[in-house]
Amino acid sequence: MHTRQNYGGLDRFRVVAALLVIAIHTSPLASMNEGMDFFLTRILARTAVPFFFMVTGHFTAAGFMSAADKNLSGLIKYLKKTLLLYVFCILLYLPIGIYAGHYAELTFGGLFRMLIFDGTFYHLWYFPACILGMVIVYVMSLFLNLRWATVVSAILYIIGLLGDSYFGLIEKVPALNAVYEFGFRLWSHTRNGLFLAPLFLLLGVWMSLWEEKISAIRNPAKPEENSEQTDKPSLPTDSQMIRLYYIGLSASFILMTAEAFTLRHFQLQRHDSMYLALVPVMIFLYLCLSSVPKASAGEFRIASAWIYILHPAIIVAVRGLAKLLHWTPQLVDNSIVHYLVVAQLSVVASLLILYLQRCVLPRLLPMFEQARNSFLQKRKGTAKTASTSGLQEKGPTDVSLLSDTDLNKKGNSDLHRFSQEKVQTETPVSQENQDGEDSELTVSDMGDISPLPKAAAETANGINSFADESDCLPEFDDDEIASLREPDDGELARLRETDDSAFQESEPSIEEALPEENLSEEYTLSEKEATFELSDVENDEQYSWQEPGNQTDTQDQEAERRKAVDLRSIKLPNIRGTSRVMAQKAHPRKAAAPRTFSKPKAADPYEGGGDFRAWIEVDSNALEHNVSFLRSRLPDSCRLMPAIKADAYGHGAVLIARQLNKLNVTSFCVACLSEGITLRKAGVKGRILILGYTPPDDFPLLSRYLLTQAVIDYHYARLLSSFGKLLHVHVAVDTGMHRLGIRCENLEEIASVYKMENLVIDGMFTHLSVSDSLRPEDRAFTESQITAFYQVVNYLKEKEYPCRGLHLLASYGILNLLQNKEKQSRRAHRSSRNTWSKAALAADYVRPGIALYGLLSTEDDTNLWRGSLRPVLSLKARVISVRTLYTGEAAGYGTAFTAKYDMRIATLSIGYADGLPRELSYGIGGVLINGCMAPIIGRICMDQTIVDVSNIPRVQAGNVAVIIGKSGALEITADHVAEQCGTITNEILSRLGSRLNRILK
Repeated sequence: MHTRQNYGGLDRFRVVAALLVIAIHTSPLASMNEGMDFFLTRILARTAVPFFFMVTGHFTAAGFMSAADKNLSGLIKYLKKTLLLYVFCILLYLPIGIYAGHYAELTFGGLFRMLIFDGTFYHLWYFPACILGMVIVYVMSLFLNLRWATVVSAILYIIGLLGDSYFGLIEKVPALNAVYEFGFRLWSHTRNGLFLAPLFLLLGVWMSLWEEKISAIRNPAKPEENSEQTDKPSLPTDSQMIRLYYIGLSASFILMTAEAFTLRHFQLQRHDSMYLALVPVMIFLYLCLSSVPKASAGEFRIASAWIYILHPAIIVAVRGLAKLLHWTPQLVDNSIVHYLVVAQLSVVASLLILYLQRCVLPRLLPMFEQARNSFLQKRKGTAKTASTSGLQEKGPTDVSLLSDTDLNKKGNSDLHRFSQEKVQTETPVSQENQDGEDSELTVSDMGDISPLPKAAAETANGINSFADESDCLPEFDDDEIASLREPDDGELARLRETDDSAFQESEPSIEEALPEENLSEEYTLSEKEATFELSDVENDEQYSWQEPGNQTDTQDQEAERRKAVDLRSIKLPNIRGTSRVMAQKAHPRKAAAPRTFSKPKAADPYEGGGDFRAWIEVDSNALEHNVSFLRSRLPDSCRLMPAIKADAYGHGAVLIARQLNKLNVTSFCVACLSEGITLRKAGVKGRILILGYTPPDDFPLLSRYLLTQAVIDYHYARLLSSFGKLLHVHVAVDTGMHRLGIRCENLEEIASVYKMENLVIDGMFTHLSVSDSLRPEDRAFTESQITAFYQVVNYLKEKEYPCRGLHLLASYGILNLLQNKEKQSRRAHRSSRNTWSKAALAADYVRPGIALYGLLSTEDDTNLWRGSLRPVLSLKARVISVRTLYTGEAAGYGTAFTAKYDMRIATLSIGYADGLPRELSYGIGGVLINGCMAPIIGRICMDQTIVDVSNIPRVQAGNVAVIIGKSGALEITADHVAEQCGTITNEILSRLGSRLNRILK
């Protein structure tokens, strides 16, 4: 017998992993910076599940990988316990899944995929993955040594990797894409027990062998000598080796971060659970954690398990409370506060349960035993024999007289073994390790030694029912056992020796098995009546939930008080539950309910978007961020004059202008008179400059609505002046674009405009036609335009005409000319050749257009500024019908698409009349549903579009399809759509139809 290594580092990291799971479900940095949130939830947190697999491999798979007889009984016991835990979780989440309509239209194939690969609820996929992974590892151990088994598992991992983070490469190879598409009929993701689990389980086995090797090197003495040092942890003592572990971890994690952001930049990820660099990261992380000189602590294992189990309920409680108290912006929309509150309450709840387990439950156990003894005494008094209770016919009713054989026959295995004279610690759960390590007490043993009789155990089932199956839930340790019976010195020493490692071997613990997946849907309480809305995100969404029937009479009374409100209830099959309490899906990033501009209505049973068939969501936070970013590039004397023409590039001019007014933006550009009048009627304040042509018959409207007109040429200036009333104007100067304005060389004509008596000249401007280009010849042309414009300015100043309200730069000019970035690789020679000062270039105003909305005209240009500018617009539509398209059947106009196999298709309530480009037909474009890509099939119709949802689980009418925007880990950007259509982003956005509702988020 020799000393086992203390696993304090592993135990403590369990808590960290549990908190990372909460981070995945709450996106703590989403309201601050999207890139930072991606780093936290899609890179750092992706270490959690591989860590759990490695722990399982270390303490379970190593038992048969390194043993001669392969310990089949140990594997079977492990699988039984994991399966029981899986069944428990299925039953736990089954009501929620039914309530959410997850199992509507469930087929046999869908059920197979759920149970074997995906899990019956989104985050339960880990349990079948663990079971399948362990079976695969065991089968490989029968035919292959550890080295070759690792090679095979690495090949499986690479295959899964190509279907996960690198799927964009597979899509470029039709033959491989067809193979993977077939696979996605069997599983939704390749991060499952077939591709992900085996490699990390075997890496855990390697860690076990490495530990033994290090122990042999550091402790070469005989076992007799080692037995004198049992109080000292067997840890590596070479500090240089430990430093190498941390250096390796740092280097590999940097590579993993670079890999993830590169894949994200090129939009290759179908999912984001598997990376090449994840393998070395996990190896070095595990080595670092194993080298932490901390003793094992069961408290961390128990606490981390309860944190994971309870935090979804905590999310519900926090969001429900925020909803009732109208604190949603403070507690939910603020993602950092939301995470901190959920994490802290989860920790507090786990500590409370830990206290109940360790302090309260041990005091109740003797009471149960006393009640049992009393029951047995009464029963013995009325019976002639005590054979049915395992007692001898005339023996006393003391528990110690019950034999193990009798207990097993009668099902009384819960009797406390420590009531006998000797502690039964010699019976291991699994085979002893080959190096002679001691057998360990596990949770299953704790289930056997529980002092509860069978009836009492059933009574306490709500507290400790599947704690007996895994150390993830309440478990007894030495202190609790000692409180039940004081062991002798030898037993106490033995218990202390086995405590730290007892719960680490051969048990499917949830701490080892914490799934990292996002809770795919979110349920919060509506203020008026409960409704249900599905999510447009598959794996990376957050869920909260409310038990049906838990609403109080107060809520019913509140509903009664609001009976005057026009409440509408839409009933859908398999969506609305039988309870009067239903759930409303919140936005994946914000829990606030969607805003509308109509009178209050009851929440829609569909997901976000209210009553709308298709709609645009405008992200006010992204808009504010872009305004701040653009202002940061300007001198203090320069102000923004955003271009909100073409209905603010499709975003909704009134909505955008009102938000900009709140951000102290008081000058705007529009294209025509009607756009200016619309803003004035909506109460938009500030200067509104019409950049285009206004017919002379409409000149009175310029004065009535206080609009400023651009002077597009000299003749037009005379028409404006002849109107007879004062009109405010800005003079356009043609410096080389030759579209509008008075030619810059006609200095006398420009000066004569300043003399016209009925024109109030508030400004002068030009437009740089190639400021988006960095080619030397284009930069030279831009320089010539700037020079020509300031020659006009200088001439007018010499003539003593006031030159105020000057503006030259639009979006590209602001980005390319005003600031020289430190990273020259992103924008070569950004402003080093400018001969004009920043103040001269910025002048008095700048006219940001497309950049204000977080985009640029091309995908390449947008990618260069993607971290600095945030897209403001998301375009979404409703799934209105889901059906089967059988082999050989055609869909859409002209039978343009014919099914080559049976498939599921969905019809979306959006078409080219809404601005969806027809160029995306025939599979060129796609949409996102539940976090997965759904290709467009056939021709896009005027009002509807058909997509292929064969590989997307649980799609049903009422789901949201994301045409532009994010769903889970995937995103379709407007610039990417433009690239697919062979046009620019500006055109895609400005063509978005007026019948699309605009919602401010």
